[in-house]
Amino acid sequence: MNDNQKKCPLEVRILTVRRSPDYLSQTLASLLLSRIDACPIPAIRLMLGSLDEEHLKNLKHHGDLLVDVMCESEWTKIQHWSVHRRLSYNFWRTLAVESAAEYGLCVCEDDIVFTDGFVSKLLQAVEEIRRQQAPKFILAAYSPYDNAREPARKRGTFYCSYNASCHYGNCCLFISKDGLRGLADYVKRHAVENDEAPVDIILGRYAEALWESKDGGMYQTICSLAQHVGYVSGGTSGQYFCSPSFGREWPSGNQQPTSLG
Repeated sequence: MNDNQKKCPLEVRILTVRRSPDYLSQTLASLLLSRIDACPIPAIRLMLGSLDEEHLKNLKHHGDLLVDVMCESEWTKIQHWSVHRRLSYNFWRTLAVESAAEYGLCVCEDDIVFTDGFVSKLLQAVEEIRRQQAPKFILAAYSPYDNAREPARKRGTFYCSYNASCHYGNCCLFISKDGLRGLADYVKRHAVENDEAPVDIILGRYAEALWESKDGGMYQTICSLAQHVGYVSGGTSGQYFCSPSFGREWPSGNQQPTSLG
């Protein structure tokens, strides 16, 4: 990992498996193109959810692209699990692998595109929440709900409240560093060791528990910073869903995000 990656406030991790159609290259291209605001892209780590690396063969040579390959013993353990439980396992791995990022992790699916200035906009929302709310929080950078249209839900310039009990689809999320260990343990217990529900439902339950204990909660960027690609869902529900707020103008604000350089 290079010096810039070590100094990054956040790290981007993308869950991926080989499938058809394969959107991963489009997702990576969109992430790299999104630095139109001259904000450097932080570390990008691909979290492979099986032993099949075929769709990564033309990508692995890039020095700044980190690839976390599932080991054979892991795959032997989970290969006969249901699709959504295998996804839960890979999501847990994504949270559990140690990171040097100061603020936390941005966890994404591999079939999305990003808005221009994605990193700096996400950091603006993260830094605002860090100033105003409890340290354990989850921020949805994608949502099928247009919560910002409801004045009562507005919490700051760059974020609004989110009903975690209605959460589905882990398209693009930021998890604060203080909340990572708790969420990882919760996912492992309820979605991996015990297959109680898909991991997005489990994540919503964890966020609800944070809110009830006043240790943190779940929020949403004021408009979605990511969007699903095409009309073929990459999830386990078999349904396509999209954000009504993707592409909406991002609010202007005097607060500048922390430099990634």
